[in-house]
Amino acid sequence: MGEILKEPLPSQEAALYTFETRGYTAEKDEATMAPSRQVDLLEPIDLAEHLGKVELYLGQVCQIAGISKMQLDYWTNKAQIPTKGKKQRIYDIDALETVMLIKQAKDKGLNLGAAIDAARRFREVQANQPPPAVSPQPG
Repeated sequence: MGEILKEPLPSQEAALYTFETRGYTAEKDEATMAPSRQVDLLEPIDLAEHLGKVELYLGQVCQIAGISKMQLDYWTNKAQIPTKGKKQRIYDIDALETVMLIKQAKDKGLNLGAAIDAARRFREVQANQPPPAVSPQPG
């Protein structure tokens, strides 16, 4: 994994991996474009806009939240946290946030039932608040 190709591709394969941009081959375009100009083409990416698409497996959620698989399994059933997947549970970002809120409440001394209620109420309050005002980016 992560191995760098050290030998050139055979000519028939090289054609498969040559991409054209604005009428020029990428290789030709890259050779003539100064590196600073290449960077100027890029814009910041707001990852928050894409988090809704993220799906995590049980083990990944456990690692992020700092809990065991048994805890997550139990909390998922007890709190009725929605998951996808048939053979293995798959959690979306909302489910991860719920798990992390439950963990935070448990760490502050609440029992599981109270932690689940606190997480639900917190999410309801957050959902009913207007989104924060976004200040324009300079530039």
